Amino acid sequence: MTTEDMDGSAGRNIVLIPGGMETRSLVDDHAFLTRLSEWAAPASIISSVCPAPPQR
Repeated sequence: MTTEDMDGSAGRNIVLIPGGMETRSLVDDHAFLTRLSEWAAPASIISSVCPAPPQR
């Protein structure tokens, strides 16, 4: 798996977007969401993953 920032990386087929509590502030970041949408548009598969809450 290749990990890259959003500056470059042409030819994306699959985009996996990590989640979790640390990413919650991005939900209201319209500039980030617009950029992510444009960046991921060429991909044939787009997915996200969020870690499970810790077991108590």
